[in-house]
Amino acid sequence: MTAWHGLTDPAFGAEVTSEEFFVKGGCHQLALALVSTVEGSAVVAIYDSISQDGLELDEPWLVHAGAMVGDAIIDVEGIHDRDIWIEAWADQAREPSFVEWAPDEIPFEFTSPAHERFSTAVASRLVAALFSEPLPPRQAAIPSTAPLA
Repeated sequence: MTAWHGLTDPAFGAEVTSEEFFVKGGCHQLALALVSTVEGSAVVAIYDSISQDGLELDEPWLVHAGAMVGDAIIDVEGIHDRDIWIEAWADQAREPSFVEWAPDEIPFEFTSPAHERFSTAVASRLVAALFSEPLPPRQAAIPSTAPLA
């Protein structure tokens, strides 16, 4: 177990751990906290434009979000190579697309003060555990939206 796994927040119940909360619907909340914690990081996400019954959606749904720093993406499961993370989460979608925002663009907002509190607590422990030195600034901060093959 890592320093950020197994954390809970009374607002969400003692049985809901950080791993479950930030993989099953709260990933964008953690991404917000991570980009506030890691200088130069940017929010990234995988979206799906096809519903579970195979119909095209008016609005794509969020599959998973994280914070990208250089060629790595951070989420509740740790730090991952960008391409491996994209491939793994794209496999969860029928018609995936990868979206990257510039470091100064914040595409989401915290749902509530409790979401912000829990996300910030997990993000700070996650970053402290993963990095003993400050991360280098991101080399290319150009937003992209690209369909995945």
